[in-house]
Amino acid sequence: MSRISVRSGVAGVLAMTALGGAGLWASAAAAASTPAESVVANFESGPFHIQFNASRAANAPADAASGNFAAHVTLGSATAISLAGPVTCLDVRGNEIGLFYPAVVSDPALIYDAFHGFYIYVTESSAGTPLYAGFIPSFSGRATSCTPIPGFLPITSGTVTTTNPTATVNPLVASPASSHRATLQAATNATLNKTIVVDSRGRTVYELSPESTHHLLCTKANGCFGVWTPFTVPSARTKLSAAHGIKGKLGILHRDGFFQVTLGGHPLYHFAGDQSTSGSAKGQGIRSFGGTWHTVAATATTSTPAPTSPTPTPAPPTPTPPGYSY
Repeated sequence: MSRISVRSGVAGVLAMTALGGAGLWASAAAAASTPAESVVANFESGPFHIQFNASRAANAPADAASGNFAAHVTLGSATAISLAGPVTCLDVRGNEIGLFYPAVVSDPALIYDAFHGFYIYVTESSAGTPLYAGFIPSFSGRATSCTPIPGFLPITSGTVTTTNPTATVNPLVASPASSHRATLQAATNATLNKTIVVDSRGRTVYELSPESTHHLLCTKANGCFGVWTPFTVPSARTKLSAAHGIKGKLGILHRDGFFQVTLGGHPLYHFAGDQSTSGSAKGQGIRSFGGTWHTVAATATTSTPAPTSPTPTPAPPTPTPPGYSY
């Protein structure tokens, strides 16, 4: 396989992701009694193209799984990263999938020098449509558990077929056609020493300056979505609300096959290097993709969020992809 040089920003993102999420899996344990499980997947999420097949026998522990995993990251027309390895852990919980694989094939090799394995997780709708994916690099090539957590990278195309006879659907991730609500809240961040905007799960949201709904800088084409994941909702009919102290008009931007929340005319994102829980804002001040990433300032309040009506915005033309730096 031919090798190409990879910008240092890619390796930096992997490192920050590991620091923010590696501990999420340590205390998770698979159920003592489980049905036979199997998953076959082939999908794309931003610059990631992921394929895997995995299975484990009934009542077998999560780390008794078998299968194969392969992933490619493309920047433009070039393959920047290739990873592959055997699946050694599988845990399906309703419409959420968690697996682990040791990265025995790594191109460039520097990725394996830093991380010896990856946790992968996928979230499906109640109808079986793949919605979100995620990954957490591991410094170890072994895992005894791989309990799934909700994905955060929108899956743009592809399929995921899951066999799990006793599966139950997480009501928080129902069919996109059902009624949904998205809420923005104000939270005090001790590290930044200010009040910022977070989503209903406490995850920090960001905006890219000088990006706007009419001048998009972060796009699927330039690989931005692999690092800065759009804050999405299932449809343009999703009800939006914001706590008192959060200024700006809420809206929904239809772009690249999904619906992104906007505030004050700025698309909102999550940073892959943050933890899934509240209190992390490691993306503050990063310069990449033609601008600077900032948390969204808010005024501290304990008031109940007031519902608002979203304003759908037509998707503007995608600009020429800018470069990025760290």
